[in-house]
Amino acid sequence: MKITWRLQQIVSLILFLLSIHTFAQVTLYSLDKRRRFMTKEQILEVVENRKAQGFRGRDDMEWRGTIYHKEQRKDTVINHVRFRPARIESDEEVAILPYEQQALWSYLDKQLPEFSITDYTGATMTHEDFLGKPTLINVWGVFCKPCIKEIPVLNALRERYKDQVNFVTITGDNRDKLVQFFEKKTFNYTHLIGNEAMTYYRQTLGINAVPKNLFIDAKGMLRYIENNVPMIRLPGAEKSKFMPERFEKILEKLIAENN
Repeated sequence: MKITWRLQQIVSLILFLLSIHTFAQVTLYSLDKRRRFMTKEQILEVVENRKAQGFRGRDDMEWRGTIYHKEQRKDTVINHVRFRPARIESDEEVAILPYEQQALWSYLDKQLPEFSITDYTGATMTHEDFLGKPTLINVWGVFCKPCIKEIPVLNALRERYKDQVNFVTITGDNRDKLVQFFEKKTFNYTHLIGNEAMTYYRQTLGINAVPKNLFIDAKGMLRYIENNVPMIRLPGAEKSKFMPERFEKILEKLIAENN
């Protein structure tokens, strides 16, 4: 009897611990890629505020939130949320924060998909050419004003870390367009260009808005996904100022891991 009673105690304890683990899972929401987290109540308040704001005074449009990536961290699920303008349909039932996994984010912390793309010089470059060192890939286009605006900052990053990091761009622009552009603007990166490049970033990676900055470690794993170089407008300033510290911190972390 003693053995049976003792065994029952052990089983009960195991079941209790398992139940604690099961119910201890926390769900959080992020609007700015891991830097600030909200509870469900807080993100729903944001949703309501965005709806109340409307979209540029238009009655037929609204800001609509979606969860574009789910991230598991031990006992915590982080739902990454973004808002996009959407047309209002009178007979449409709209889910609150539907989950629509964005292709690019599905590669986070995984090997970047293989590629073979012609560069600006006419040489063929593959993903293997950039293994062994961290890589910053900037996805851009000559039509994109925010892309062009951040080029001097990206050049400065290359000048600082050029011996330790590969600096690459991907653009759907052809060589003729780039020749004209580079006559006026210097962009000291390795440029993967043309239709092959566009197919890779649009269809394979699912990138539909630029600029996008991808940070790859020395083993070819996609570690960080950023939009443009962060900017801040200081009190009293007329223009926003680039703040490259975020990018510098990421590069230095990836360099340290490779040493």
